[in-house]
Amino acid sequence: MVPDYLDRLLSERPAWHEDALCVQVGGDVFFPEPDSGGSVRQVKALCFGCDVRAQCLQFALEHDERHGIWGGLSELERRRLKGPPVPRPRVDPVLMARAVAMVTAGIPITQVARETGVSRSTIASACRRQAAA
Repeated sequence: MVPDYLDRLLSERPAWHEDALCVQVGGDVFFPEPDSGGSVRQVKALCFGCDVRAQCLQFALEHDERHGIWGGLSELERRRLKGPPVPRPRVDPVLMARAVAMVTAGIPITQVARETGVSRSTIASACRRQAAA
C-alpha cells in the first residue's frame, strides 16, 4: 500500500519524474509488501531499465526516503549506501551534572537547556536516571 504522504510527494514532482518508468507502471508496485521477494526483484528490474534511475536514487537519499524502491534500491540498501549513522557527540559529564543539579534545585528545564546548551530531552533522561539510582 502506498503511504499517505506519497500524494503530497507526487503533487510536488521533480522534473525528472515525468521521464520515470514508475509513472507508466503505477506507484503501488514500488511499495511491495515486506515478504514479497519476487515482486521486489521485478520492480528493481524495472528500475534498472529507467533513464532517470540516478536522479530517483539521489532524490530518495536527499529526502531520507524510508519506504519503497527508489532508484532500484530498497530502504535497507539505501541505508547501507549512506553508511553508518554519525554518532552524536556526548555531553560533557560535568556540564550534565550541573544541568541535573539546576533542575533538582527547581530551575525550569527549558531555562536549564537554554543556559547549558544541552537538550531538554537529554536533561530529562539524566534526571530520570539519577532519580532511579
